[in-house]
Amino acid sequence: RIEQTGRGFVPAALTVKAGDALVFVNDDYYDHNVYSESAGNAFNIGIQEPGNTTRVVLSKPGQVEVLCRIHPKMTLAVTVEP
Repeated sequence: RIEQTGRGFVPAALTVKAGDALVFVNDDYYDHNVYSESAGNAFNIGIQEPGNTTRVVLSKPGQVEVLCRIHPKMTLAVTVEP
């Protein structure tokens, strides 16, 4: 579970296994557009309004940088292990 609160991700870094789902929960007062352009694990959940929850499965091992298109200072570092 990754919360979006205070225009940030909580936690800001985590490690998961390939095939695990990340659950993004917008606990903020603002819309967010969470995405990653990391090779093998690229995704874009589109506009996520406050109160919404979205699941994303990361299937390839490696480093994944997750950002918000609306709030560029929001960053999340995910390590995906085999």
